[in-house]
Amino acid sequence: MTDTTRYHWIITAAHQGRQASAEGILDLTPGSSRRDAYTMIYNHMAERFGADGVLVLFFDLQPEQLP
Repeated sequence: MTDTTRYHWIITAAHQGRQASAEGILDLTPGSSRRDAYTMIYNHMAERFGADGVLVLFFDLQPEQLP
């Protein structure tokens, strides 16, 4: 079993005058980068809009576990 760290993410994006926000949980393995996480989440939003080239208006990624 690989240890992972759980992150909560929030993103707001726009495409052709439409805007949408989404949030979720992402489990990342050691060695994953913030860019890896962003790319996965960005692709989720592009799929949601059914198009490439969405404009990200807001993005946040934080550890799910509070101190």
